[in-house]
Amino acid sequence: MSSRLTLIPIEAVNWVRGLQGLNCPEAEVEKWLSLTLTMRRLALHLSTRARRERPALSESITGLVRPCVLKAREKFREISEGLGSVFLKGSTRVDVPTALEARESFREVLEEVRRKNLLAGQSLEVIISFLSLSHRLEAIAGDLESCRNQVLALRIEDYWDDYIL
Repeated sequence: MSSRLTLIPIEAVNWVRGLQGLNCPEAEVEKWLSLTLTMRRLALHLSTRARRERPALSESITGLVRPCVLKAREKFREISEGLGSVFLKGSTRVDVPTALEARESFREVLEEVRRKNLLAGQSLEVIISFLSLSHRLEAIAGDLESCRNQVLALRIEDYWDDYIL
């Protein structure tokens, strides 16, 4: 996924601003600017995630977290493919999955770790790794959900054929 959503160049903002006055309503340009900034933030979270080492978690925590993380990654991939389809087809009528289920599933795992008191007696490194993983998953899910909502709020069908993107 990080290869699809690499850091968006600064030129993207200039390109979006260039839409003003070219048959693209000002409110739509503002939506594009907001989307561009959200995608930059998402790209930063993804590139940070890619540079990090695997978290040092105990087997008991890994056993709970790993299936949920794998499902979240798959859902994130589906969302990014859905977003790509919107732009390939020039239509917001494309089905783009939501990250809400993945977020809720991970929150349930977090609650289970807390309920079972699995962090008690763990090293500081394990606790920090767990909290870091939790934060990264939440941040990526939140940014993907924001991108999804912002993309689906665009009215690209009204002007998509006017521009070569």
